[in-house]
This record gives sequence, C-alpha cells and structure tokens, in this order.
Amino acid sequence: MNGPVVEGLGLASISLDLDGLRHYARIHGLPADTVPDAVEAVVLERAVPRFLELLARVGARGTLFVIGSEVTAAGRAGLLRALGEGHELASHSHGHDYALSRQSPQAIDADLAAAEAVLASLGVSAPWGFRAPGYTLSAPLLQALIARGYAYDASIFPAAPYWAAKAALMGCRTARTRRAPSVRAMRRWWSCR
Repeated sequence: MNGPVVEGLGLASISLDLDGLRHYARIHGLPADTVPDAVEAVVLERAVPRFLELLARVGARGTLFVIGSEVTAAGRAGLLRALGEGHELASHSHGHDYALSRQSPQAIDADLAAAEAVLASLGVSAPWGFRAPGYTLSAPLLQALIARGYAYDASIFPAAPYWAAKAALMGCRTARTRRAPSVRAMRRWWSCR
C-alpha cells in the first residue's frame, strides 16, 4: 500500500526529508564541491536504513520525502525496503530548486512529473504527498499538486524560530550581497559581518 497508514487513535506524523548536504551548501553560498560524493551518499545509503530501524523499534510507519534527482542506484535499496515495510514515499520535488514555487506552471509541472517518474520506478504508482523545497509554496505550485492528484501538501513548517532565523539570514545575505567563500567564513557570514 502506498499511502498514509492510520492505526489506533494516536496521532503522530513522522517524516524525513532526504535532502542531500549539497542543497544546504548551495543555500549558504558554498561551492558545489564543498560536499564530497562520499559524504553526499550518506543520506540515502546510511540515513534511510537508520530511520527505518528507528521506526521499527517504536512500531511506527513514516513518510520519506524523496528528491527525484538524488535517487542513486545504491540508494534505491533503502527506498525499496521502506516501501516494502509499509512506509510512504512522497515527493520532495525532482530538482529541489528553492525557487520552484516561483517558476512557470509548465516548469513546476515538469519538475513534479520528473519526480513522479523516479517514484514510479520504485513502485509508487502515484505519490500521495508533497513537501516543497524550503517549505515555500505558491498558488501555481498548489494548483499543480491538485491537478496532478496529490492528496496532501506537507510544506507547512510552523516553527517561529526557523522562520525568524531564515528571515535574519536572508536579510544578512541581501545586505552583504556576497556569499561565504568557505566553511571557515560561515561564522562571519552568520554574524552578518
């Protein structure tokens, strides 16, 4: 079964975004080669099995939000295991572009279709759920999800500290108009100097 599982009366939502570390490097203005391939492989090849073990220990099922472009041959095993154990594989877009919500309806649709093709190759006939990159939504993105038959969007992130930190960071980046050249510069960059 690919879809939410409701058992008993307890309410909980356990999900994992499978964002590779390169995405975080990109949003912080670090060069793409900051994150070596071996480190990047940790997300699908090591984190997914560990997440599944945790869920098994507590007797729960979860949702894994998958970025289509990051599904590797080696990472497929964990995703197939998750699906086989009754967990949901949902879309986290294909390219994880933080500007997805600002793209044209055609570009949004193409990204969603590409992510769905990857999920279909894993055995998900049609994903139920979606989470936007950076939790950023727009009317065209929501309209595309409805048109494509998604049952839900999980892009709401109601944590005030997250949004305050994001706003402060964006303000500093705008004020500075330059990106941090290395990890060592991150302390200066975070302090907006």
